[in-house]
Amino acid sequence: REATLAPDPGQAAGAMVEAALLAADMGDRTEAVNRLTTVLETDPNNSQAAMKLRGILGDEAPRTLAGIYERIGHDHADAKLGAVAWAQAAAIELNELKDAPAAFFAAGRALARDGESVPALEMRADSGEISGRTQDAADALQKRLAAAAADEPRAAGWKLRLGRLYAELGDAEKALPMLGDALGELQPVLLLKVATGARSLKPEDTVRLYRRLVEVFPEPAEPEPTRVQLAAFADELGRAHLALGQQDEALVAFRKAVELEPHNRLALRQLADLSAQRAPEEAIAAHRALMEMTPPPQDSLHALAGLFKAVGREDAAFCATAALVGLGAATPEERTLHEGTASRPPPVELPQLADNAAVHAPGDEGAARELLAAAAAELGRALPTDMSGGRGALVKGDNPVRRVVAAIARALGMTEPSLFLARNEPAVVAPVVAESPGLLVGAEVPKRYSPRQQRFLYARALGHIRRGTHAIASLTPARLGGLVAELVRLAAPSGTDLSKLPPADSALAEMLARQVSQEARARLAPLAARAAAETPSAWEALSIGIRESAERAGLAVSGDPAAAVSIVATECPGGLERPEVARLVRFAISDAYLALRPK
Repeated sequence: REATLAPDPGQAAGAMVEAALLAADMGDRTEAVNRLTTVLETDPNNSQAAMKLRGILGDEAPRTLAGIYERIGHDHADAKLGAVAWAQAAAIELNELKDAPAAFFAAGRALARDGESVPALEMRADSGEISGRTQDAADALQKRLAAAAADEPRAAGWKLRLGRLYAELGDAEKALPMLGDALGELQPVLLLKVATGARSLKPEDTVRLYRRLVEVFPEPAEPEPTRVQLAAFADELGRAHLALGQQDEALVAFRKAVELEPHNRLALRQLADLSAQRAPEEAIAAHRALMEMTPPPQDSLHALAGLFKAVGREDAAFCATAALVGLGAATPEERTLHEGTASRPPPVELPQLADNAAVHAPGDEGAARELLAAAAAELGRALPTDMSGGRGALVKGDNPVRRVVAAIARALGMTEPSLFLARNEPAVVAPVVAESPGLLVGAEVPKRYSPRQQRFLYARALGHIRRGTHAIASLTPARLGGLVAELVRLAAPSGTDLSKLPPADSALAEMLARQVSQEARARLAPLAARAAAETPSAWEALSIGIRESAERAGLAVSGDPAAAVSIVATECPGGLERPEVARLVRFAISDAYLALRPK
C-alpha cells in the first residue's frame, strides 16, 4: 500500500523492496520474487532489487534473473528500458552462465529496441567476439567507439581490440589505422590474415605491414607462409617502397623476393631495373634469369647488350646484339655495332669442340638417348637418306665448300664426310645417312648464305653425324618416341614392363627387325630395359635436346649468333615464343658459349 501511495518512483520502488523482504521473511518466496520483479519492470537498472532477488533465488539466481530480464525486455512499453533489460540479460548470460551465443542474441534484441544502447553495444561486441561472430563484434565495437566521449579512458583499448578484430577479418585497410604502433605486437596468425586483404592500402601502410611480415617470417613455415607467400610479401614491400620513391629499400626487398622465388618474373624485372646503375653485374644475372623464363623477354636482350658493354664485356655485348639481329629485333645502333664485327672475315681457327660438354644441350640425355646412341649404326641402316635418282653428285676434287667442311670436321674431332652436290635442291644442307655418312649441299648455298651462316649450316649437319643423331634428326617428337618404343620392344629382356611405351607401330617394328641383329639385340638389352623403366610421358624434350646439341656446335663454329639465330628463326617462325629459337638464344649469351669463342 505504501508503494502504491508514494508520489516518488524511488520511494515507491523502496517500499516495494521492503514489501518483498517482508514477504520473504514470512516464507512467501513467490510473492517476494513477484514484488521485486515489479520493481525491475519499472526500472531494469535497479541494482538493489536485483541484489535482493539474487539473495532470495540462491543458486538459481543467474538463470532465473536472466529470464526475468528477457521477459521485461520483450514486454516493456518503453523501448529504451526494454533495451536496458535485454542488455542486463546479456551480461548475466555472458559473464555468469558463460553462454556467449545466448548473450549475443540478447544483445541483438536490445539493439533492435534501441540501436544506440551503450551497454547493448558492449555486450554485442564481447559476446560476438567470444562466439566467433567477428564481423558483428567489429561492427558493434566500431559503433561503440564512435559514441565514446573524447575523454573515455577505455577508447584506446577499444581501438586496439577493434584493430585485432579487423585483422581477424583480413581487413587491412581498417585494421592498420586502429593498431598503430601495436602492429608489432599482432600475433603472427593475424598478420597473415591481414596480408590477404592488403591490396588497397596506402604505400606507407603497405610498408609497415609487409616489413613486419618479413621480420616475423624470415623463413617458410608449416602450413604457412609458404616460400611463394613470403616472396609475394617481399615483392609487395618492394613495390610500396618504389611508390614512396625509396629505391634502395625497394632493391633490398626485391632481392629477398628473388632469393625466395627465383622464378618470380616481376621481382626479377624490378631487380634488374633497380640494380642496373647500382650493381650492373647483379642486373646482368637478373636479366639472364629472365631469359630462362618461357617465353624469354626480348627487352632483356636489349638490356644485356647495354649492360655487357657498360662493364667492359665487349664480346658478350656483341653476342647479345647479334642475337637481336638474328631475331630481326635489333635497333639501328645495335645493327651498326654488330656489323662492325660481323663484316670481318670469319676467323680461320675454329674452336675445338670434340666431346665438349658445353655443346651438349639439356634434354639430349637419359636412358632413351643412350639406347639411340648405342643403336646408331642399326638406325642408320634402317633410316637411310634417299639418294636415288641422282639426288646428289659426289664431290671429288678440291672445292671451297669441301675445305670449310673439312676444317669443321677437324674441329668436331671427326672424319671428313663425303660431300654431295644436290642437283635439284639449291639451298639444302643436310646430313646423308648411309654406310659412310655424308653431307648434301645445294649449289646455291654459298650464294644464299653468308660465310658465317654457311659455317652454321655445315657444322649443324656434321654435329648430328658426330653425335650419331643424323638418322633421327628430322623425326617429329611422336615419331622419335615410336622409334624408341620399337627398339625397346625388340631388344628388352623377356618380362620387361612395356606398359609405359607409346602404342606399337608394326611397320616401324618390321623395319627395325630387319636391321637389328640378334647380337645387337643382346648388346642393347640392358639399355632397352632402362629405357622401358624410364620412358618419358612426352618426347619433346629429347627431340629438341638432340636438335639443340647440333645447333650449339653450329653456333660455336659460326662465331656469330646472328647467323645461327636467323636460320633457326626462319625455320621455326614465332621468334622467342618458339623453344627452338629461345634455347639457342639463351646459349648464345651464356658463359658456356662465351668461353668457346676466340679471345
